[in-house]
Amino acid sequence: MRQAVVQAFQSAAGLGQAWTSAEVAQALIAAGWVLSLGRSERDMLRHTLGNMVAAGELTRVGTKRVPGVKRPVPLYAMTAPCDQAEQAQALALVLGVWTR
Repeated sequence: MRQAVVQAFQSAAGLGQAWTSAEVAQALIAAGWVLSLGRSERDMLRHTLGNMVAAGELTRVGTKRVPGVKRPVPLYAMTAPCDQAEQAQALALVLGVWTR
């Protein structure tokens, strides 16, 4: 499911465009990754999106009001890739604090 979400974002949305989980689901259906989304598939997609946010692959960029939903729905976008110098600097910072 994770690979399907990544490809849906890369092919249709591109970097920087934000989608709700329902829009991600529609993109997965349109791309042919899933035939339909029942309750178990929606739950799996919701958990996958949460895991991808925790892993840093996606970012919650805001909320959107959707008709028929009481609470604002989170918007997800692909995280911009950072270069290796930034990654090395972040790793050095973490290791420096951890080894003290």
